[in-house]
Amino acid sequence: MKLYQPDLFSAPSISYNKAIRNLQKLRPADARYHLMEYQGYVPEENLELEYSALEFISDWAVQDAIATDPETAMDLFEQWTIEIQPLLERRPQGRQVVEKIQRGFFKRVSETLLDPACPAPDPSFMTQGRAVKCLMMAARWNRALRLCEQLADYTDRPARIAAYMGDSLYELGMKNASRSAYLKACIIAPDEIEAYAVRDTEIRELFTSPESLCDEHDIPDGPWRNHINWTGAIGIATGLLPLRPDPRLLPLSGLQEIFYSTDSKEIMKQDHMVTRYHYSTGQCFAAGIILSYSSGPSAVTGPGAHKQENTTMDIRRATMKLAPELFSIILSRLT
Repeated sequence: MKLYQPDLFSAPSISYNKAIRNLQKLRPADARYHLMEYQGYVPEENLELEYSALEFISDWAVQDAIATDPETAMDLFEQWTIEIQPLLERRPQGRQVVEKIQRGFFKRVSETLLDPACPAPDPSFMTQGRAVKCLMMAARWNRALRLCEQLADYTDRPARIAAYMGDSLYELGMKNASRSAYLKACIIAPDEIEAYAVRDTEIRELFTSPESLCDEHDIPDGPWRNHINWTGAIGIATGLLPLRPDPRLLPLSGLQEIFYSTDSKEIMKQDHMVTRYHYSTGQCFAAGIILSYSSGPSAVTGPGAHKQENTTMDIRRATMKLAPELFSIILSRLT
């Protein structure tokens, strides 16, 4: 149902806007006063969503969690958003109200998280990336980026942290760097990425509608059209993700670990390349294509590259065998 807002400076609109500001600032008493004031002007208006938000922020357990326990506060907010889905289906424009409340809610929660006087959260809250998400939901992009950098070496969810880093960089206006971070996430573990929450709309489409993107760029049929493990390769083929990523965000040594399946001689077999552990063919292809067009033989030496037997051309030939059609499309970008 569309909200009654006849004039930005009319008495009903002023009352409603004050109510939303107080919900955002977690002031339930003031929010209730202005909601009742607004409904006095427009009694037929449906304010189920606003009163649900009021009930939520008035809950003593929610108030306590905001002040002392960021992890529990986050759980409670996520539960509330699930409960109000039927309201949002009936009134889609209410999502704007929820976004405002979310930002205010997580601004307070993030203050607790960053306060050294408050008890430290459970280590898994940090290592699994939920603390970063808390900062992102508060739109504290600089702090989120710094936490991503701190967690990069010991997180339980490296791809998720890389994707969050991409989101933070994107919101800070560093689009090129963000694309390197998103590529890292795609290559490491694309199933860890919260696809529909990605901030960059073009990259979100890559995760959520790869077939449409393939059609748009005339990419032929193949397993890459509808399998998440090929997301990095499709991103490179369409130009959304960089063929030469920022080495500070995606070092070649990490790509080598994914690309080399067992021994270097096994990789260079004539007929196929055996993938390593949980790394799929799509992930190995994306890693291989970047190594193929990096900076020459020295870039592909290291674990598995014994006596420099595996030159850039060797890597390139092995990668091409994994997906010749896709390889040709990427090659055409360079000519």
